[in-house]
Amino acid sequence: MKHSLSHFINFKKTNEFMKKFGFLTLALVSLLFTACDPTEETTDVKVTGLTLNKTSIELEIEGTERLTVVKTPSNATTAIVWKSSVDSVASVSSTGIVTALAAGTTTITASADGVSASCTVTVLDAADFSFTQGEIYGWSDYADFGYVNVYLYTEGIDVAGFSGDGFGINLKIMVAQGSGAAIPAGTYTFTDFTTAADTVPNTVMAGWYNEETSKSVGSWLYFFVESNQEYLDLGYEAGSYLWDPCLAGSTFTVTEADGVYTFSGVLTNPAYDAEGNEIEGETATYTFRFKGEIPDNTPASAPAAVKGLKATRQVNIPWLKK
Repeated sequence: MKHSLSHFINFKKTNEFMKKFGFLTLALVSLLFTACDPTEETTDVKVTGLTLNKTSIELEIEGTERLTVVKTPSNATTAIVWKSSVDSVASVSSTGIVTALAAGTTTITASADGVSASCTVTVLDAADFSFTQGEIYGWSDYADFGYVNVYLYTEGIDVAGFSGDGFGINLKIMVAQGSGAAIPAGTYTFTDFTTAADTVPNTVMAGWYNEETSKSVGSWLYFFVESNQEYLDLGYEAGSYLWDPCLAGSTFTVTEADGVYTFSGVLTNPAYDAEGNEIEGETATYTFRFKGEIPDNTPASAPAAVKGLKATRQVNIPWLKK
């Protein structure tokens, strides 16, 4: 009986405890489940401001670029709506990817809750040569002027190794004394350097072939063939390279922002007939563009006046004709 009474007393105490605190426990559990209720609706936060990562961009036809937007406040929940003012020039996706379709200008707008931000998109006609890589490979300062060897080329070209598959251009740009390897912004003109007076800033040495030394000098458009089957099928031999001089008279512009250079302009080169023979007295013009960084890859061991790429013999280029 004593043992049974003990169990009864413990049960009674437990029962009294539950009566006193059971309601409180149930209330806490109910509150917990209410707080974690996944069906509870969240409060919408409206957008009060929008900022795009760029306010203007340039693209060639079929080029793409993604615009990103920052909302104010950062926890705003309204979705962004993207729109192009001229869909035929450039389209924009629901995630801000702009695709260039035709030459012209359009405005890309991101909007939400009555506020917006816009970016002007200029679409350019495709250039004859669109270079994607760039580097400085040789430069020097002289008493009155300096030069910098700039190489712009397509992917697949090894400038230092003088090999690869694709197109490139070597620009020997004259810069002011003391400017080192920098490429000042401005408009540059290809010039025949015949006297010291020609070596002034904002000129580019036109390409020419030195018969006495059997070396190409100045600025040249070049073409390498190593393993590209398309070129091999046209009859080019693996390991061949072709050069064409950039003639005097044409110009190009250079701009720079945050280490990114933009080159845009025209090249004048010899003209060729259908058989690949140079047409005396006639020239052909080509547009070219480049946008990107141009690191200085001049070897540390290079002498003060660096020759850059190995000079080669001049070769007619049958594919450079219009």
